[in-house]
This record gives sequence, C-alpha cells and structure tokens, in this order.
Amino acid sequence: LFVCYANICRSPMAMAIFQHQINKAGLAGKISVKSAGIAAQFAGSPFDKNGILACSQNNIYLSGSSTTVTKKMIISSDYVLAMDKNVLSAIYDLASPYQKSNVILFYVCE
Repeated sequence: LFVCYANICRSPMAMAIFQHQINKAGLAGKISVKSAGIAAQFAGSPFDKNGILACSQNNIYLSGSSTTVTKKMIISSDYVLAMDKNVLSAIYDLASPYQKSNVILFYVCE
C-alpha cells in the first residue's frame, strides 16, 4: 500500500510503476498493490493528468481516483509505504502498535 497526502499523484504513480514491474516479472495475481491518501477531502478526485501522461509515455497504465487510507487497509497490507514524514505520522496514528512494523518511510519530501 503506497500512501501520500492526497492520493492523486505520488502514491498512484508509485502504485502503477510497481504494478508494471510486478506484471513484467510474471507475478500478476500473486502480488496486490494499492494506493491511498491521508486527506479525506480529496477522496474521489481523479488522479493527476500529468502523472497519467508521464506513466503512459512509459507504457505504464494509470487511471482511477483518490481513496482515503483506512485502518482496515493498513491491517490488510503486508507493507505500507509512506511517501513523506507527515504521511508516516498520520499512518502511525491509524495503526495499532503491532502494525507499525510494516510501515516504511518510502521517500522523504522536505
């Protein structure tokens, strides 16, 4: 599960790129990848057009709309990849102590 603030650019692009790599490795159907955001006000917003374009220029499929991360998503994910420190903190607030071991700071944006 890739998580950023709004789930309109960073985490959907990371999800699409990772899914592309899964498909190339012949692991489609064996590994599930999702994305979500911590800001509920963006739920249902379409993914960023520039991100969709960048992905399509690299033969990577990206479409959809923003989803807000939930505790259930965290529980059901083997790994939760936070896109920055603020997102990491928000995920920690949702996760119970035993779930925090699967939460990883994926990229630091300052």
